[in-house]
Amino acid sequence: MSAFQPEKNIQEALGRSVSQAFKALLSDKHLYQSLAVDTGFLDTVAEHKHKSAEIEAARPHLGGGGPRKVASVEQFRAGLNHYLQTAWFPTNVGPLVQTGTDILYQNNPEVQKYPLPTIKATCNHCDERGPFNPIGALVEMAKASPTNQWISLSYQCQNCKGEPIRFLVRRAGTKLTLSGRDPFETVEIPKFIPKLHAGNFRNAVIANHAGQTLAGIFLMRVFVEQFWKSVPEVAESVKNKPRPTGDELAEAYKAILPAAFKDRFPTLAEVYDSLSEAMHSARADEAVFEKCHAQIVEHFDARRLFKLVLSDAN
Repeated sequence: MSAFQPEKNIQEALGRSVSQAFKALLSDKHLYQSLAVDTGFLDTVAEHKHKSAEIEAARPHLGGGGPRKVASVEQFRAGLNHYLQTAWFPTNVGPLVQTGTDILYQNNPEVQKYPLPTIKATCNHCDERGPFNPIGALVEMAKASPTNQWISLSYQCQNCKGEPIRFLVRRAGTKLTLSGRDPFETVEIPKFIPKLHAGNFRNAVIANHAGQTLAGIFLMRVFVEQFWKSVPEVAESVKNKPRPTGDELAEAYKAILPAAFKDRFPTLAEVYDSLSEAMHSARADEAVFEKCHAQIVEHFDARRLFKLVLSDAN
């Protein structure tokens, strides 16, 4: 017999999975992104129940007879689905301040409480990225479906104890979606990104995080183009062209970069081409965005290493 012991309390196992999902969602995901609560432990429980039933069925019984028929693993697993088809966060209890996530099951009037996790986020007040503690939660449930729920969560920075961040999480079955956040997420960008154009860069990242990748691609392209135009040597090179093209700006910029730089690092010309191609074909390609984002960061980090410093305004 397997040494595995099933969860003594499946509610507690589900509570841990929900807590872990909240931690990952609020710490690592962005607006309108989702993840699924891990319910793999139910498969393990079903397998254990099936094996136990097989052993029990094979034992001799009074009255004789051969081994009895045992339900399949799939049937045992189906019998556990009610844990996923009920209101995990009941609305008939008080606010979840100091109690954590409440999970209520069908045919079980007792409310099992699980502490909401501490998360890691960037504070809009002290600008530190560190731990946030849960200080409260409220729940709203759809009238027609107990698996459709909205959970409003409040988290406070451990460092400054400032005004809490409020999150709105949508539960649809086993999927959790970050549907709202107040104040809006603070997007940290490297300090070597030119300050004059950091707004376009940051907004591009925010747009991509919020699922508006095509808008993010456009803003990232604007960032590159506006940076080129702000470089004095580039501006001088194209001063007689009322509307210089991206290719003309790219060539003028590449001409002022050291050969050793161009041999080892992205020049931004390839970034601009990739972004332009995606934008003109209206292709919201997240892979293109992420690759171009990485190349831009690499480029400006290399500028810092090569001491290619512009004025503070840039």
